[in-house]
Amino acid sequence: MSRDEMLLEKIYREVVAIRKRLEILERIIIPEEEISEEELNELRKLKQEALKGEIISWDEVKEEFRDKVED
Repeated sequence: MSRDEMLLEKIYREVVAIRKRLEILERIIIPEEEISEEELNELRKLKQEALKGEIISWDEVKEEFRDKVED
């Protein structure tokens, strides 16, 4: 394996580790058992949009979540 390939592999492993940590943080911030399946799907949709590079205001996400939880 070349030096560049080894570096790319190391970066990839680090990205995977960071994604796992982010998922854990998401579960801590928004425990799945406290929201409905519909709300969870909406959050997943927003996450996918963010991963595609679309900008989503954190305040907007919090507000939508707060509104749905209060209903």
